[in-house]
Amino acid sequence: MNNFRLQSVSAKNPEVGLLLSVLQDGTREWTEEFYDAADDLVNFRLVSGGHCFGGILLHIMAAERYWVDEVIFDLPVDLTDPATAYDEVLDQDGCVWPDAPIQTLDWYFELFKKHRARTIELLIQVENPLKIIQQHERADYSISWIIGHLIQHDSYHGGQCVMLNEFHKKTKQIENK
Repeated sequence: MNNFRLQSVSAKNPEVGLLLSVLQDGTREWTEEFYDAADDLVNFRLVSGGHCFGGILLHIMAAERYWVDEVIFDLPVDLTDPATAYDEVLDQDGCVWPDAPIQTLDWYFELFKKHRARTIELLIQVENPLKIIQQHERADYSISWIIGHLIQHDSYHGGQCVMLNEFHKKTKQIENK
């Protein structure tokens, strides 16, 4: 029998620690689906210009850099980082996803781990998750809302990655018949 427990991340604020453990566990859930994925999944897409696996992973990473580094901590984002560089050319509103860099899945998941470690490293420093961070004229955001948004964003796009992997496997089966 499996026993799943959330182990709160050690943080200055317990609420932040719990939210970060939810983020980590959600990522664990969807990333476990790629144990048998092939490297050619990176730029697999269902329609021309649509979402591709590598692009989605880079976008998740870039979103964490934007919200955590730039919005919460007012730190400059490294525009040479592959995730940020990809996100700069992505037209999310027009649903135009360029090809992601041709790399192995291991490269993508290692980069993802590096970005997530930075997210955790920065957010464990938050003392007041209810602090309002005013970024746009249209809305004010609290730090806890931003972390919650990152959890939702990770799960949403993680589900897309799982779906692309399943379609990729089915496509390969059809091609091999």
